[in-house]
Amino acid sequence: MFITPLQASSTTIQALSPLLAQAHLWPFWLQQQETWCLGVAPAWLLVQHADKIYYYQRQENLSYSIQNINHHFLETLKHHFAQTDCPNYGMTQGFNGGLMGWLSYPQQAQHQQQIKFPALCFGFYDCFISGGNNLATQLYCPSIALSNTLNTIFSTSSLATHFSLDSAFVALMNKSQYQHSFNRVQQYLLSGDCYQVNLAQAFKANCTGLAYPAFERLLALSNAPYAAYNHSPFGEILSLSPELFLAFTADGSVLTRPIKGTRPRKADPREDQAQYDDLAHHPKDKAENLMIVDLLRHDLGKHAVIGSVKVPKLFSVESFAQVHHLISDISCQLKAHTHPLDVLFDAFPGGSITGAPKKRAMEIIAELENCDRAIYCGSVGYLNKSGDGVWNIAIRTLLRVEDALYAWAGGGIVADSVCESEYEECFNKIGAMLKLLEDEFLA
Repeated sequence: MFITPLQASSTTIQALSPLLAQAHLWPFWLQQQETWCLGVAPAWLLVQHADKIYYYQRQENLSYSIQNINHHFLETLKHHFAQTDCPNYGMTQGFNGGLMGWLSYPQQAQHQQQIKFPALCFGFYDCFISGGNNLATQLYCPSIALSNTLNTIFSTSSLATHFSLDSAFVALMNKSQYQHSFNRVQQYLLSGDCYQVNLAQAFKANCTGLAYPAFERLLALSNAPYAAYNHSPFGEILSLSPELFLAFTADGSVLTRPIKGTRPRKADPREDQAQYDDLAHHPKDKAENLMIVDLLRHDLGKHAVIGSVKVPKLFSVESFAQVHHLISDISCQLKAHTHPLDVLFDAFPGGSITGAPKKRAMEIIAELENCDRAIYCGSVGYLNKSGDGVWNIAIRTLLRVEDALYAWAGGGIVADSVCESEYEECFNKIGAMLKLLEDEFLA
């Protein structure tokens, strides 16, 4: 076990660019309250892509051997996770060695705009850098050889990576198409198929270069509590998520915090307070939120000790850079010997971004949306060897695949929803991010 001090800014992504630019090192950056963590060069990865499962094994030169396997993904993941050791680095909070990864929203083949991106990717990161909140920036590695190699890469001059948008963002679902999909959702709601459906639309821009400079600017704009960045051979994830999907503790407790209910922030303090108060008391938003609370109580209840599922906080308004959100807390205690990965996979995707009942809502989403969600509305996070971990709901999340940058926004539709209001809510959620990218990076 080797812990090495590094000379890096705790506030800039650019300082980490020598590692972030290396797709073959699978760099994985996570926001952790006031600190951050960057995983690099995982010992192994398990990836599901195009209906095949691949096992990547780290070599001494930091290349990876790749093996096609025919076993069940989750059982294989749990097996390798249990069999892989990680040094005890003496850290008590945040990531301290274990899994980092993502789950994409389940792909639907009938979508007109399909995105080639893995469905699942989990890596075992025993090498990582941690810093922030006035803490010393440290590199944690299981061997001196690995530490020296990564130090050499890191100490090279910061790469002057150029990123630009070659076109403005274009909505892949125009307003009339959104109106049609909204009307179809209303028909399903009135016929009793569902009582809430989350309808999203996608945006696309052409781009050049690696997108981590864009992530750094978006992070400064949003100050997102569950932000994440990943660069892999498949592309880049830029997640500026405000929403917690699941938080696990080593003693078996679980917390989920669904967001359902949004108002745009206003520059005038009195107008902003009026928005806050309206969200706090509006019966429609409370009804939508309660639907998802009930769904998530059910999802957690499958693995919870009987009587342990609680709602310690209901209808709390929390303020973010561009919006106010209505958030509730649901918690439980897991049954003995329940694996956190079983809970993660069984509860996925999060009910706040599907609707309810979940299965039928997802079928309607697959019928009416015209673009794959890919990582959007999936989940990004970590799980330590000790059993604690944090996974987000990947909203306010962009994805670069080759020379295309995708973004999405959506909202929950219920029987008394108004199409114009729901359409505008999408832009309230994502508009400031798209504007910033166009203002600063459009060629």
